[in-house]
Amino acid sequence: MADFGEQRDETIAPAKWRTLFWPGLIITLLVGQVVLLTIVVLIATRDESFAVEPDYYTKALNWDEQAAQLEANRRLGWSLKLSLGDAVGPIGDRSLLLHLRDATGDVIGGADVSVLAFPHARGMQRREYELPETQELGTYEAKVRFHRKGKWEFRFTVQRGENMFTHRLVRDVYPPGESRPWKP
Repeated sequence: MADFGEQRDETIAPAKWRTLFWPGLIITLLVGQVVLLTIVVLIATRDESFAVEPDYYTKALNWDEQAAQLEANRRLGWSLKLSLGDAVGPIGDRSLLLHLRDATGDVIGGADVSVLAFPHARGMQRREYELPETQELGTYEAKVRFHRKGKWEFRFTVQRGENMFTHRLVRDVYPPGESRPWKP
């Protein structure tokens, strides 16, 4: 009878292991999936190089308004020229100069100008600036801190009376005296 008990213990142990293997594998895979998903979410929400256009769904729904604004921009014929000052302030700020012209080439004075600026490499680091008009008619200026070099996007909004003009510009920004290291 002792032999029978030992034999019975040997057959029970492998059967017990087989019954726990598949549920254990499924639980391990599910826990691994949750851990992996948590890591991906943390990377996507904490890394500033990952960026999503704010209110992109609302902007898509209002596509007709954007198309109307593009038509208004074309009808106005205004143009802008962006330049950066050579002097760098103590905290790394530089002058952002904007020169506005109408369709005939005359300067546009007395406008309210704002710009949304951000580096492409860190799209979440968006800053908005108001550009007051300088002593020179049609020239608007703000001190902007360019904390990264490389491609920057500038989204301008110009309001003068009833007329509104918008313009989007992508430009390389490098410290004074330093040029772009390569050209495509």
